[in-house]
Amino acid sequence: MVTFSSLLESPTAYKAVLVTGCDMYAGYQIALDVLQHKGKHFKCVYAVYFKENDMVHHLKKHGADCIKLAIADGADAIAKAYSKADVVVVLPPVSDDHWGKDSCVFVSAAEKAKIKGLVLCSKINADQLGNLPMLKPLIQMEQAYHDIKGKIK
Repeated sequence: MVTFSSLLESPTAYKAVLVTGCDMYAGYQIALDVLQHKGKHFKCVYAVYFKENDMVHHLKKHGADCIKLAIADGADAIAKAYSKADVVVVLPPVSDDHWGKDSCVFVSAAEKAKIKGLVLCSKINADQLGNLPMLKPLIQMEQAYHDIKGKIK
């Protein structure tokens, strides 16, 4: 399993990390944590947001390169943003109804962008993912991507 600390301990040099959902609390907090390592472990931290707010302004002040992006922009636009980074951290959308479909777009964009690592965050325990019928296609995509291209945890 890929963790934030394993990214920091990795012998592989990562130039950039991109965190989605930075206009929401969880994405904002993760981006702040990553920004503490800017210059030491990462050259650049990208913070993706949908609506500009105080959290986005705060991330900008602390050195994040902020990118306005929405899932509705499609996989090509998302892949273009992802291609700026080596590692992408994807936070789930607020609505569980969109998570299954949107996750497939995130994985597809990651494959197009040829990133080194993708971290899909979840609001539920990882061992419960297999019990959700709507996520079965995503799990299959993750397994195929892991077998062929890289690591998804």
